Amino acid sequence: MNRREMLRLSLAAALMGTATNPNEAQATQTVTAKPGSLPELPPKPPKDIAAKLFPGFVQTEVRTSGAIIPVLHKGNGPPVLLLH
Repeated sequence: MNRREMLRLSLAAALMGTATNPNEAQATQTVTAKPGSLPELPPKPPKDIAAKLFPGFVQTEVRTSGAIIPVLHKGNGPPVLLLH
């Protein structure tokens, strides 16, 4: 079976699944979302913690529309990006 046959069979199966009989009522389910609360953020570390853990590094922040990303940089080699 090649991709074209697979696509044709998938489309046929999808269309058969959407065909409805007007004499039969379809069941629907209504779900109401409850407002939830987000967990509290941990406290920010002290300002001098980066200097103690990474001596010689310069600490800055990159501000985006959705987050503030802390940045540490030092040296003059190729950049290394560490995300977690």
